[in-house]
Amino acid sequence: MAITTATRTAPPGPGPTGPPRRFFYLALTTSVATWLLIAVGSFVRITGSGLGCPDWPLCHGQVVPPLEPAALIEYFHRLIALVASVLMALTTIAAVRWQRHDPWIVRPAVAVPPALAVQILLGAFTVLLELPHELVFIHFATAAVILGLLVVITVSAYTAGRRRHPSSLFAVAERVSQGVRRPPDGLLRAVAWTAAATYGMILLGAYVVGAGASLACPAFPLCYDDVLLPAGNAGAHAHMAHRFGALLVAVLMAVTLRLALRRPRATSGVRWLAVAAAGVLVAQVLVGIGSVVFVLPGWLRLLHVALGTGLWALLVALWVLARQTLGAPEVSPDPPTHVRAEREPGKVLAYLMLMKPGVLTLLLLTTLAAMPIAARGMPELPLVGWTLLGGALAAGGAAAFNHYLDRHIDTLMTRTARRPIAAGLLTSAEGLRFAVVASVAGLVVLAVGVNVLTALLAFLGQLHYVIVYSRLLKRFTPNNIVLGGAAGAIAPLVGYTAVTNELDLTALYLFAIVFFWTPPHFWALALLVRGDYVRAQIPMLPVVYGEAETKRFIVLYSVQLVAVTLLLVPARAMGWLYFGLAFALGVIFVAYAVALLRDQSKRSARRLFRYSILYLALLFAVMVLDRTSWALL
Repeated sequence: MAITTATRTAPPGPGPTGPPRRFFYLALTTSVATWLLIAVGSFVRITGSGLGCPDWPLCHGQVVPPLEPAALIEYFHRLIALVASVLMALTTIAAVRWQRHDPWIVRPAVAVPPALAVQILLGAFTVLLELPHELVFIHFATAAVILGLLVVITVSAYTAGRRRHPSSLFAVAERVSQGVRRPPDGLLRAVAWTAAATYGMILLGAYVVGAGASLACPAFPLCYDDVLLPAGNAGAHAHMAHRFGALLVAVLMAVTLRLALRRPRATSGVRWLAVAAAGVLVAQVLVGIGSVVFVLPGWLRLLHVALGTGLWALLVALWVLARQTLGAPEVSPDPPTHVRAEREPGKVLAYLMLMKPGVLTLLLLTTLAAMPIAARGMPELPLVGWTLLGGALAAGGAAAFNHYLDRHIDTLMTRTARRPIAAGLLTSAEGLRFAVVASVAGLVVLAVGVNVLTALLAFLGQLHYVIVYSRLLKRFTPNNIVLGGAAGAIAPLVGYTAVTNELDLTALYLFAIVFFWTPPHFWALALLVRGDYVRAQIPMLPVVYGEAETKRFIVLYSVQLVAVTLLLVPARAMGWLYFGLAFALGVIFVAYAVALLRDQSKRSARRLFRYSILYLALLFAVMVLDRTSWALL
């Protein structure tokens, strides 16, 4: 945030003042109400009151419910949901009015209404379809995301005045970091990994409950008195996966706590939040053990959910506060020479960087989404695990091959100069060995743990990315990303065939969507870093045909992309719920593309690039929602 505009705010104090102070209390109230809503939803499930009101939005066709325990409990849940929804709407309106210049506040605030709309639809379908556990699971996952967004808003509102004031620690950190992209802070990475693992752990817990596997392992710490993991018992596997997830969170939390307490620049708020999160985790583990030992008493189950979601909220708050205190803004792409001399990441992180984590996350997201689309419900958890593990290794190995092949041109481009091989963190031989081992291991995992067709498709994706794109198309034709996009489009086929062991028309549509999405997504990035491609002499479209022609191609491919996404409805692969949401997402995509055509600045290209990532994630989430709910009708 620019210091020139920040100096007009109030001086730093113990918290925000004026309208920001009122906004902080509004955001805090909304966050607490949302956390209570999740807890009450868990109480509804524990007491078996989910169908106490079998219709929606009324209860037994009445505004006032009948005086029955199940109906009253479910109706109370709906009343809290109504209050929380109103508070979320007020928070978004207030953020746009009072905090519209603060991206830490306005961006998550704008994301809340669409997430809330999806959550309301999920709640309605959950009741009308008589509580399918797949929708209950997605309902819970979405609620946790909304809670995370509200926590980001709340913490950012509390620190708003101090982040803006020129004498504050927050503003000093911003000014010192201006023009510099520092390596990621170790504490930030630890908190981020702990928060991600915690989110995964609470989702695993929701899956265990939905699958009726809460007592599939009646002993502790082993599943049975003398057996760690019984063979052929899917419920026990899911239950133990939740326990192993809790163990992983505990290890990551220990690392986070150690770094927070020993970090010289960490504020007292960061330290206290880290200590509080560690304490909640200990209580969460003890309650989880007690739930198994005492055979699932209702009050312990309710406390277990409340503590789990509370831990998630604390970790999100810790990450935001640490990021605003210690993190550097993403600015100048060409860091000064003295920054390059700073301490470089260790070898473990360097090997992870070889796998291109950002790209890998998006590939795994489409792979994961394709599985419930194919299964028309939630596939078995072990199958999901083997598919994602094999897919991550295979795709990561291909990315490592790309690092190896592009090691010379990477040094010429600011965007890629910090890649492990180009920066000298790994030798070429180390990168090549990792690429071979990861690629082979991924294919073996898919062939043995999933099926041969899935492994063959992953192998085809590797060949296309490494040889066809990286070695041939990228260097010789401006159409490189058009044809090369087929490599990423294979990711949803991997997830689809993992379930069906065959390809059908729906799978090909998933392939076509990612194929047509790739050019406008990547060309928006190419507009931002055109100078890099000029220096490296790579014939990207903006280099060969210029920016104006590239923008016209982006609009053309964006329209084609939206048309392809809507074809799933007449093909009877998706229903009208998908059509409405996909159309709305597509209109926004095309609007960003048209804005880019009219705007000469790089700001519009950056907006389109960022939205394109969100678009693909939301589009596949809508497919999952439509396919699972439609199949149950």
